[in-house]
Amino acid sequence: MAKLQITREVFGQEGPLSDALDSIVKGYYEDTISGLKGQDQLLARKFIEEGLIVDGRRVGITEGVEKAKYNIEKTLLIKLLDSRLIRAENTHLGRSFEISHDTLVGPISESYEKRRLEEERQRKARELAIARKRLFTAIGIALVGFVLAGIALIFFFQARKAKASAEASAIEARDERQRAEDALSNFKEQQKQSAIERYNRYIASGKAWMAQSQYESAIGEFERALETVQNYATDVGDSTAVNIIDESGKEAQQLLDEAVQTGGAKARFEKLIAEGGRYMDLGPKYYVDARRKYQEARELGYNRSLVDSKLNTVNGKLEPAFDTFVKNGDTFFEADGYQLALDNYRQALRIQPGDSYVKARIEDCKKLLSLE
Repeated sequence: MAKLQITREVFGQEGPLSDALDSIVKGYYEDTISGLKGQDQLLARKFIEEGLIVDGRRVGITEGVEKAKYNIEKTLLIKLLDSRLIRAENTHLGRSFEISHDTLVGPISESYEKRRLEEERQRKARELAIARKRLFTAIGIALVGFVLAGIALIFFFQARKAKASAEASAIEARDERQRAEDALSNFKEQQKQSAIERYNRYIASGKAWMAQSQYESAIGEFERALETVQNYATDVGDSTAVNIIDESGKEAQQLLDEAVQTGGAKARFEKLIAEGGRYMDLGPKYYVDARRKYQEARELGYNRSLVDSKLNTVNGKLEPAFDTFVKNGDTFFEADGYQLALDNYRQALRIQPGDSYVKARIEDCKKLLSLE
């Protein structure tokens, strides 16, 4: 006799039984995550809630992405597979992972929304605390100024002392500016070191795949290395910054060319078209990535009419996406949400890397964030 699957259709779309099913599924998800140790809980949540669900739909990710993007180690991945929260599937592109069933999407999305709201509440609380501290500091400084002014009017003979105090304040202000500049410089250095470490990790991983004749996997790693170089240049707002990392990714490009030639250009073309399509499905944040995949596919010389059609479609979506990111960035900037504004401006800069207004806004956000 066929096994009965407990789905929403068994309980009905609405009503107490459907609510009971949601409660059971949600409880299973929360209990499973709570059973993980320490940092594994947050890593698992981000992987499942942000990586395997996009716009309310479950999506699959290719094996390797869970480690590179979400830092999911093999032991944690096995636990999640054993829990039946996720499942593995073999496709023509290789092994991939996805949410095990559509009934999990709603409860997981609800859990993610609660977590996001809580994180947002905590962020706003921190910003409010900083604002209050600054207000009290400003009031204190103003009161000190009033007292000094009164003393100067009553005790004129202390003018020299007041002047010395003013000079000391000027020195302090100069030191404060220097500290802010040092903080910004340290921030940029950390970005550079992080990008270099990721680049070297992808190169090493790609070489290991090459040694095993796994050319498609190697190609993916070398592409990620090149993407790291380009993303670093976008983050720092300087197109010449790519030269800092291995002369604009020289080694990665050479290895990528070797992997493509060895693995077969036609298979590479089909893979690029498929990857471009997946990026298009992910929405505006990934249109630039889709365009890059189609452009790479076009350079291979296969089926130009197909790839030109894909490029025309994505190019038609990029301009309105740019306008939307800039508008969102301006809205968050005016509301003092500098991190969210920075995220949107960076997305806009990926679409139009030479836009001077977006570059200026990014620098403004970085300075304000470093001062906080």
